[in-house]
Amino acid sequence: MDPIKIYAMTWNTNAQYPPPELDCSKLLGINDGNLNDLPDIYCLGFQELSLRLDNYVLDSMLYGEDTWTQACRNVLNRHDYVKIRSQRLLGFSISIFVKRQHLLHVRDIEAQYTRMSFMESGLKGAVSVRMKFYGVSICFVNTHLCAHDHLLPVRIKEYNTIIETHNYSEEDTPKILYHDYIFWMGDLNFRLAQDTFDHEQIVESVKNGEFGRLLGKDQLTLVRREEQAFHELSEKLPNFAPTYKFVIGTEDYDKKRRPAWTDRILFRVNSYNYEDDNVELSLEAKNYQSHKDEIYRCSDHIPVSQEFVISVFSKELSKKKHVDAYGPVIRFHSFNEPWYLHEDRQFYYDVQTNGGRFLSNWDWIGLYKEHFTSLDEYKGYAWASPCRRANLAKTVWMSDNVLNIQGRFVLVYVSAKNSIFGMSDPFDVIPGTLM
Repeated sequence: MDPIKIYAMTWNTNAQYPPPELDCSKLLGINDGNLNDLPDIYCLGFQELSLRLDNYVLDSMLYGEDTWTQACRNVLNRHDYVKIRSQRLLGFSISIFVKRQHLLHVRDIEAQYTRMSFMESGLKGAVSVRMKFYGVSICFVNTHLCAHDHLLPVRIKEYNTIIETHNYSEEDTPKILYHDYIFWMGDLNFRLAQDTFDHEQIVESVKNGEFGRLLGKDQLTLVRREEQAFHELSEKLPNFAPTYKFVIGTEDYDKKRRPAWTDRILFRVNSYNYEDDNVELSLEAKNYQSHKDEIYRCSDHIPVSQEFVISVFSKELSKKKHVDAYGPVIRFHSFNEPWYLHEDRQFYYDVQTNGGRFLSNWDWIGLYKEHFTSLDEYKGYAWASPCRRANLAKTVWMSDNVLNIQGRFVLVYVSAKNSIFGMSDPFDVIPGTLM
């Protein structure tokens, strides 16, 4: 098995917009000293995104994503990450980024959401993205659960509703907990148990570093112990101060609420999913931390992150166990002639032996800029060939109305199940002879 690094981050933004000077580098664990050791996958979860009509329209129509994700993406773009999927449900979102070098090993990407009843808790629920990565299934979940100290039973009910109703189309992993690895984060809104500590007692214990004393009354810890909610997952107990509720722009807790660890990251590895193949999965969780820097005090919550190392199938092991983990399934032919603006273009590709079983009539081939930063950034597309035979070159035409800008591009083969099966060498689109 090979190790893969994952970085998960959650932040309740309190309906604020990112300040112009916001630099997300430190938030993402990126500094000049570790540029050769960055994570393979980033998972970013935000809650309480602004729902003002003008902001929501700008996010949806102009940016194509919420501006907090965009602020992080501006940093990740510089380090060659590609966003493979986002999912937003009103005020909260989740986005997954992977290093470009891993794109051809991403399979079966699927996003989902669960919205709670407006009668119960309004704009709360869950968003998720699941995928296969080097042969293992991974599910990332971001949730915003019901607030207030006394509504613990509602939070428990919401968790169990998500577990029961959050469904995927994959036969092997139709539910969240069926995946090989699960990472669950968000503003879970669990507080310290009622009738225990008041605001002043909590603040004093925090000053004295008495986190264990407080966490002994943490609702999330208690319900996990009693197997009412989240007991299927694990957590390294926070060794940082409560992340809610601050007076915005300060290090002072707001006296309107008792401080609490509302922002959490939990995880699960189903270690023995491949027991019949004598393969054991592993997960190491480390660096569970809050980000107290002044620049990240623009909300009444402060962000929380955690790093993980998981095991995935190596190339040798995937071949031995017949696991679809390494590609490409599709190999594009080299382009011997230039591509011209506003002219139809024919190109060819081959299917690897036995690769046809992964393909369908709804596969497509996208035209992307060479250094594209999101799978949503295709400039146009053509349908893949319906022929799946491995011993016959496939012919596809890219329409002239797609080739409407010049520059350097690549072709990406995307299956109907959102698997990345092939990528061409870069090529230039140039003005034609009639221009």
